[in-house]
Amino acid sequence: MKYILFFIIPVYFISCSTESFKKELQNSFNSDTIKTFTDSISIGKKGFNKVTLQTISENNKLKTLSKFYSRKKNSWYLEYSFLDPENNFIFENPKIVDFNNDGYNDFTYTYAKNKLSGDEFKYLFIFQGNNTISYVEQSYKYPNFYFDKNTNLLSTRSSLDNRTIFMKLSGNILLPIAVVEQQKDRIAVSIYEKDKEKIIYIDSINTYRKYTRFKNYTPLEVY
Repeated sequence: MKYILFFIIPVYFISCSTESFKKELQNSFNSDTIKTFTDSISIGKKGFNKVTLQTISENNKLKTLSKFYSRKKNSWYLEYSFLDPENNFIFENPKIVDFNNDGYNDFTYTYAKNKLSGDEFKYLFIFQGNNTISYVEQSYKYPNFYFDKNTNLLSTRSSLDNRTIFMKLSGNILLPIAVVEQQKDRIAVSIYEKDKEKIIYIDSINTYRKYTRFKNYTPLEVY
């Protein structure tokens, strides 16, 4: 598992429609396998979709490759592939969870951790309902993101920060919508308007413990 100290790893997409990429995928799976994960029961349309995750060693470098399939006439057909940059990590904590309350399970896994804080950084893939899955842009840069089914909100908070950021999915893009900032003597709640924060509420009596993770921003709720 690779550790990072607050820098952003760029993400690259490679279409599985090109012959060169198909060849690279085949070569990757012929390389030394370090770790694998497969689910064909819970992902997407249960029983009709499959996801595989594999970290392989190739030329003394590690690569992690994910593939998404649909089942047609008792055979699996590749619908989507995602190849990480050569970041020399081994994936952890693959999870099949519904991240947008649409009734279909999505997919996430940890690609790195912060050595000092223990923050986990993940890639998120959302099932689109038409036998496809999409990588959620920007998901890689938000540590410890979590989806609350009761509030229908995604949130993120670093262990080294006093800010809980709330987000929503727009297609395959994460959009910040609000932030709760816990300061020494107050709590400030802001919403995003045209990518700028606008304070809408201030709690001048901060009775919450340090580094509280908030469940909701209006009204303020904690876990």
